[in-house]
Amino acid sequence: GKYAEFTGTSMATPLASGVVALAWSQNPDLTPAEMRDLMANSCDFIGPESVVGWGRINSFKLVTNAAAASPIDLVFDSVTPNTGTYDRGNLDSLNDTDLSNSFVVNSAPVAGVGSVASSQMGIVLPTDRSLNAVEITADVKTTTSRPTSIVLYGFNRITGRYDQLRATGTFGNSDMSISARLRRGSLENYVNPDGSASFVVRAVVPSRLGGTSTKLEIGHAKVRITQGR
Repeated sequence: GKYAEFTGTSMATPLASGVVALAWSQNPDLTPAEMRDLMANSCDFIGPESVVGWGRINSFKLVTNAAAASPIDLVFDSVTPNTGTYDRGNLDSLNDTDLSNSFVVNSAPVAGVGSVASSQMGIVLPTDRSLNAVEITADVKTTTSRPTSIVLYGFNRITGRYDQLRATGTFGNSDMSISARLRRGSLENYVNPDGSASFVVRAVVPSRLGGTSTKLEIGHAKVRITQGR
């Protein structure tokens, strides 16, 4: 019948898990990453992040925000070659789930870099409600057996440059997926006031590995957004 004060993860973890369970009961369709973002955005500020992390969990705010969250899968509005030459495909190639119907770009040599093929994808996001997070995903394939870097960039409207959001590698001739998640606090740098945003998927066979020509095939791409209050 008494209260006591404790600190540490042993007591914090079950409390946080219980609050998350309450929030998930209001919106079971939320992914773990989306719930994590909501939890971070629902905390009360009580001190520097370096000391207290996101802050003090606010159960009412988290449950309320989770109930109001609306994850939506969107398709891109445009796609064009960025580096290299157009081979085949169109916007429908990105927006369907048939990976054999790809948007394909032939690579071009870039001095000091290697053989590069890239595609630029544009989208206009809804602006009627605030965005909690934006997740960009692209299913890609390259056509060389050489080690290849696959990089996803987002256009930073503040700096006027493309920022690397995620990078991975492949030995080519295999399907793979690359994705990046922009959260509140940083996604404002990549989404214009009118909702427009631009992303680039890039494949690079480095010069030191021979710079062998390749094709970048994007079989499917989408943007998943989570809106809040």
